Amino acid sequence: MRQESRVAKPKKRTYNLARIKRDYSYKVQEICKLFGIRKGTVWQWKRNGLPTIDDRRPYRFHGSELKEFLGKKQSARESHCKQDEFYCRPCRRPCRVWERQVDVILLNPMKLNLMGICEQCGRKIYRLYSTASLPEIAGTFVIQQLRNGHIAETLPPSLKHHLPMEPQT
Repeated sequence: MRQESRVAKPKKRTYNLARIKRDYSYKVQEICKLFGIRKGTVWQWKRNGLPTIDDRRPYRFHGSELKEFLGKKQSARESHCKQDEFYCRPCRRPCRVWERQVDVILLNPMKLNLMGICEQCGRKIYRLYSTASLPEIAGTFVIQQLRNGHIAETLPPSLKHHLPMEPQT
């Protein structure tokens, strides 16, 4: 009989806060069942500052406190990019574009995508902007190339005239 190897499941670090009832008190087991996590995770949250209703056992956590604690915990991981930065997934943080050079890709009349190269790892990174912010972008970045995202947005083709054929000798 062949034994299957167990692959470690990645940790879930984002929780659906809409599932928490504000005016409800939760036991540790109820929180575990609500999010599909282990008891140790809830105890770790308690050690890290999740307040209990009182100091008696079984410990109970108020829904509004739980929601506030997890909301702060999740928002602390968010990294906001400055005007001249893009979020680089391989680096897992906001990075600047190599020599501020970007390509502009028009997606539709309202949106455009900037593509540059990460200064840290050298991979392509993208950031979505509105077309109204194009003058602001031109002041911040050096635009190398303006590419159209769709054939309908290209310039009208030039008129082609058939030239008379030269007589062959």
